[in-house]
Amino acid sequence: MPSPLAGVEPLDVTWDASGSTDSDGTIVQYDWDMDNDSVYEILNGGPTQPANYATFGTYTVGVRVTDDDGATDETTASVDVQSPPTAILTPSESGGFTPFDVTGMRAPVR
Repeated sequence: MPSPLAGVEPLDVTWDASGSTDSDGTIVQYDWDMDNDSVYEILNGGPTQPANYATFGTYTVGVRVTDDDGATDETTASVDVQSPPTAILTPSESGGFTPFDVTGMRAPVR
């Protein structure tokens, strides 16, 4: 599960598989597919992995857990990285004499 689940770029995320369980033993290995291409780039990387996403998009990461009997299971989760808003400020008038009122300003510009 990613933490946070979503946010604005750039976004630091911690992927956490520590909730994985084994009914008859223990989880002994966590392998991570950080780009969801079915190739586990990080072998035996522990229950959490950090990541940073610099651009907006949906990113999916996979984890494969192995128990003390050698059995495995895998799952994926996604995080939604959003673009920040774009602020645009334009005056309602392009010029004039003082005092000059501009819409949206709290006081006349002098």
